[in-house]
Amino acid sequence: MYGVVGYGEYKVLKNCLDSIYRLKTPNDHVVLFQNGIRYLNSILNKFDDISVIRSKNNVGPASGRNILIDCFLKKDQFTHLFFVDYDASIIIEDKKTFYSLMRKEFGILAPILKYPNGKILSTGIDICLDNIEPIYYNKEIETLTRRDTVMTTAAIISRRVLKKGIRFNSGYFAYWEDLDFSYKVKNNHFINYVTPCIIAIHPIQAQEERFHVSYYMARNHLYFISDNFKLNNKLIFRNLFKYFRDFFSISFIINSDFRRHLFVSLIGINDYFLKRKGLNEKIYISSN
Repeated sequence: MYGVVGYGEYKVLKNCLDSIYRLKTPNDHVVLFQNGIRYLNSILNKFDDISVIRSKNNVGPASGRNILIDCFLKKDQFTHLFFVDYDASIIIEDKKTFYSLMRKEFGILAPILKYPNGKILSTGIDICLDNIEPIYYNKEIETLTRRDTVMTTAAIISRRVLKKGIRFNSGYFAYWEDLDFSYKVKNNHFINYVTPCIIAIHPIQAQEERFHVSYYMARNHLYFISDNFKLNNKLIFRNLFKYFRDFFSISFIINSDFRRHLFVSLIGINDYFLKRKGLNEKIYISSN
């Protein structure tokens, strides 16, 4: 079963669904969680056999995926749930290898993520246990490769994983929730892989004005550490030091966007500690 959380513009989501419909077989099923999109009728006119879970509110990608998981678990005929983000498109490079892998035991099977220009975005992520920092891989791989975590921009998840009760943490809202999910899959003795036989194309988005990303990346990194490890004073110091160090960098002096990203990151860290103390977060950084 394919699962998509709606978001963004019609043409972007349509491009995602077009790529899925080029791949799906008659036995496959596509389910769209509306997630507040207002052009649902246009989607239904184009894809008349798609199933829709209606919601007028944007609940975020984590909650949206969890709703799709609940839907999937009610459909016993499907063995895997294939998440595809609204702004990604899927290409299967080697169908014979793909169908062979689908008979393999795995927790998550993820594609190589690429930008539209062919540059690799991600071939998976490992977690450095010394400082709980992500190790990002963006080099070409030629064989099935084991990773600690993967980006769930596009990811195939085994029913066995979801029957364990593993879910996305909606408290993250966005960013790091996929690493948290896939690390929990790993800790439940499943193996996560990246395969070169599937490619997911993800659009390039300008980072200069996307300040909410810095907020969530900083805050949710601490959530990830707290949820999966013991957040001690040493880790807190290391995490804060890398941000305060930037105050003395050349970029801080000459680049106003860099300064804004840094300040927003510190707001995210502050909000994490407010919530840790049982207080409400003071700042919400919108993605709009």
